[in-house]
Amino acid sequence: MRCCVAQQLKQQRKADLRQHIVFVYIIVILAVRVLRLHTIKRHCTIVNRRGDKSMDLVIDASAVIAVVANEPEKAALIEQTQGAIMHAPASLPWEIGNALSAMLKRKRITIEQATTAFRSYSQIPIRLIDVDVIRALVHAARLGIYAYDAYMIQAAEKQDCPILTLDGGLIQVAKTVGLRVMEVET
Repeated sequence: MRCCVAQQLKQQRKADLRQHIVFVYIIVILAVRVLRLHTIKRHCTIVNRRGDKSMDLVIDASAVIAVVANEPEKAALIEQTQGAIMHAPASLPWEIGNALSAMLKRKRITIEQATTAFRSYSQIPIRLIDVDVIRALVHAARLGIYAYDAYMIQAAEKQDCPILTLDGGLIQVAKTVGLRVMEVET
């Protein structure tokens, strides 16, 4: 009996360790993504869709952060999205939180500014959609991208609408797979 209990405890510890390793891996991936997000080159082409009040689009964390952090692209982004129905992968709140924590760590913003920015993000009407993680992993492997970019690709495919992003790498990949991309002029 003791042997079985000891064996079960050992298996549970191994399972707990595996979960911890996966969690740490996810945190590292998020950190790398945020660092890449803040070092991207901003692109300069605008696809003007003013007047199309029923336009759907998939928006990523880089565009949302630019708005809530009052970056130079804010006005153009707001103009681009006026009247649009915005969608994003369900991971967006965590990506926003992670980006804000990276800004805190680099002392670009204070905790008060971070919480205000997150509250501002929470007021933006974005429909969070589920994505198929397995399918996203297939995209990630095939395209050599992170899962979070693959979630965006999959969301745009699922919603059959363009992606709005400031992430140059995501723009390039989206165009490569034939997705429509909305870029913002600064």
